Amino acid sequence: MEAKVGIMKRRGFLKMILGFGVGSLAFGGNALKAANAASKGKMVIALNKLPINSAFTFTSKTGVPAMVFRTKKGLFAYSLICTHLRCTVSLDQNVLACPCHGSQFDPLHGGAVLSGPAPAPLTKIKVAISGKNVVEL
Repeated sequence: MEAKVGIMKRRGFLKMILGFGVGSLAFGGNALKAANAASKGKMVIALNKLPINSAFTFTSKTGVPAMVFRTKKGLFAYSLICTHLRCTVSLDQNVLACPCHGSQFDPLHGGAVLSGPAPAPLTKIKVAISGKNVVEL
């Protein structure tokens, strides 16, 4: 009888360990995928150099000028190439403005066109926090 109890205890213990292991793998797997994706990203700026409500200009992995914004809602970035005739836009009083034909984009609302001949919002660039850095994915 004691042997059965011992076996049951071991089986129960193994089931418990395997149960935790599967759950840990499921959770850890997602965390691991996110960490691997971020670690493969291109370093943009140290997070401590990009305070909340600030922006930083960088060159994207594709070689185009880009800008990352950090707000209380998180990080987001856009190509600084106007969707009209590919001029380079710049930040001017909370809008991204094109010097060529006057298009304006709203960086706080998906790079949406506010005015001008631009036919589409600015191209989004995927960014994330990886450790103590902002990276382009």
